[in-house]
Amino acid sequence: MSESFSPSPKPTKKQKKISLAICLKEWVTATDLLISLDRLNTFGDEFFKDPKVLRSYFYAISDFSVGGRCKCNGHASECVEGEQGGLVCACRHHTVGADCQRCHPFYQDKPWARATGDSANECLSE
Repeated sequence: MSESFSPSPKPTKKQKKISLAICLKEWVTATDLLISLDRLNTFGDEFFKDPKVLRSYFYAISDFSVGGRCKCNGHASECVEGEQGGLVCACRHHTVGADCQRCHPFYQDKPWARATGDSANECLSE
């Protein structure tokens, strides 16, 4: 049974979910991953040196998880598309740079520092 969606002025909850899922899928898409499967458990059959037996083994992946984040030094909670197309941090605390790695001009009265759990280490102008 397949469902079809007809255009309507007000999207349904299911249409909103699907649209959100597509948006999330695009946001979390990862490219250029290298997966190295280099230790096959042959249960000792490699000692018999029979290629037919060794070809009967295979790898199986049951769960695969990739984590990623922007390196914003604690001065941003999200990444946005930059002018040149790559992702850059949406800097806060009067910081600038692709990784929020320096204080904004005129906010350099306190030296730049990474944000921590205890302090935002916001750049200040006095």
